[in-house]
Amino acid sequence: MVMAQYCVTYDIRGNDPEDYRHLIDHLKSYPSWWHHLESTWLIKSEDTAKEVLRKCLRYVPHHMEILVIEVGTTWAGAGFEDEGCYNWLWKNLSSRVEKP
Repeated sequence: MVMAQYCVTYDIRGNDPEDYRHLIDHLKSYPSWWHHLESTWLIKSEDTAKEVLRKCLRYVPHHMEILVIEVGTTWAGAGFEDEGCYNWLWKNLSSRVEKP
């Protein structure tokens, strides 16, 4: 099966960051992941978006909003001071990059 790229994002809404520790540990268990924005993760998985969501729901408070989207072929980003952020994106997302 081919690995797909997913964006997993959730709404913290003033909750204790410790509430998300198990979710964060779960997201770090994927073969490849990127996390530079507070509540947004990019992961690679052989699972479908629905399966990724189902697995994540095991680790989130019941009142939390969470969204999983399969990432497409084009991306653009700006403002990341850490070159490692861009390196992961260039390596793992797509060959078509729109520079700002």
